[in-house]
Amino acid sequence: MQTLANNLNLLETTADPNLLYSKAPDNGDRKQALNSIYKQLFKENRNLEFFRNAEIDSKFLAGETSTRQTVCSLICSEMYQDYILMTNSNYHFVTICFERVLGRSPIQAEKLKWSSLLASEGLISFANKFTSTNEYMDVFGDDKIPALRSGKLFSSNQNTPALPKFQSIQRYTGPGNETQWYGGSGSSMLPWDGKLPPTLVRKAGAVFTVAGAIEVARVLILIVMAALGTGSI
Repeated sequence: MQTLANNLNLLETTADPNLLYSKAPDNGDRKQALNSIYKQLFKENRNLEFFRNAEIDSKFLAGETSTRQTVCSLICSEMYQDYILMTNSNYHFVTICFERVLGRSPIQAEKLKWSSLLASEGLISFANKFTSTNEYMDVFGDDKIPALRSGKLFSSNQNTPALPKFQSIQRYTGPGNETQWYGGSGSSMLPWDGKLPPTLVRKAGAVFTVAGAIEVARVLILIVMAALGTGSI
């Protein structure tokens, strides 16, 4: 298992028999487990039925897919992309995945590593590799439902919503920010804090603005004087 930061206060996962499954026919326990998976992945949303994916659900309930495969599929689902990925920067999205899928907060090096992988390889590759890490397999295996393992979660603990994009983007402006989704250089963010340029730049801009206004006024005066001289006015 990967070594974690000492201040994360990791908690031992409890062996709940309702969270362990072998491939089996549809039954009440698997329905309960499926609800728990959705609650863990979409925890800031109260109406979980809205996020249901019929194809993913039916395969799990029929015992065709494991809990781990279902978690991976839901991360790749359209709903997870639209309501979790697209509303956050890659950097913050990785933090959310660590907290909801691995049950703990990531350290800085992990944020950088996984956000770069997401930006370069895409969501499907990210989800497959993330749910196949040694840590995930050692702690949850194929059939345990991801659960809280740390007492210190910063983004999505206790059903607190993830940060809105306009806030989270300020924390991450490296590879994989919003420009990869909208594909335009015009959507890139300004590099200054608060989107305001330094004082020197603002003063220089004011000077150029005043100078431009004076030049426009001078040209207008010359035009009027020329018109008066020719008797056009």
